[in-house]
Amino acid sequence: MCVGKFLLIILLFSSTAFGQCTNPIRVGVNSEWPPYISIENDHISGLDMAIITLLLESMGRCFDYVRLPSAGRSMNELRAGRIDLLSGVSFAAYRQDIGQFSAPYRQEIVRLVVSERVQASALADLQAMLQSGLTLVYTPGAYYGEEVETLVQQSRYQQQIQTVSEPVKRYLMLKAGRADVTIEDEQVAKHLLSEYGGAQLVLHPKVVSAQPIHFLISHQLSNTGFMRELNQAIEAQQQAITALLQNQLGAAHP
Repeated sequence: MCVGKFLLIILLFSSTAFGQCTNPIRVGVNSEWPPYISIENDHISGLDMAIITLLLESMGRCFDYVRLPSAGRSMNELRAGRIDLLSGVSFAAYRQDIGQFSAPYRQEIVRLVVSERVQASALADLQAMLQSGLTLVYTPGAYYGEEVETLVQQSRYQQQIQTVSEPVKRYLMLKAGRADVTIEDEQVAKHLLSEYGGAQLVLHPKVVSAQPIHFLISHQLSNTGFMRELNQAIEAQQQAITALLQNQLGAAHP
């Protein structure tokens, strides 16, 4: 690995004491994404991190977190085999070239977050919002289904669209009036509205997508039998995973 790449990859946390783990699973982490991923003073926590710990420790595996600058960079590092596992990944056919999908371990509902002014305009969906000239900020490299993918690739909307990795920054852009709409996991949106105050921002009733969420495993690691072990662990630990999610997100979570 060249020096430039090395400086962008910062080892933050290991599941075992230094020197006790000879072959850790390298778990890629990019931006903070509460309540699933939280980063504070180089300490990584959150629901996805708790689920990873539960599963890998039940498999007798140790692991390291590897910090990366963006979701796109994480995918590139996984494709190259420089990290082994990414969490919170929805299925898209093109991603099968990057890695292999595990069995699903939780569900995700994706919604639009808009200003009260946009909500009052009664625009039905993202297409209507873009057609009316509103601006969108969303996660680079994210996949929210074919409908959104088709919209964000249209040349006529490019001047209205920005990409920003960190959900907190996207939220604050809306709050400051520097963008009109963002696309967010429902639980992340609720966390941001609660944490940073959402008097002028609301969840739009339109559900953009509802889909299972997987781990994405490098092809190099998948070929060692790790995927079979992981899927068995997901099945065996499903009750514990559900309890973790319900404890944090409420009984309504599947």
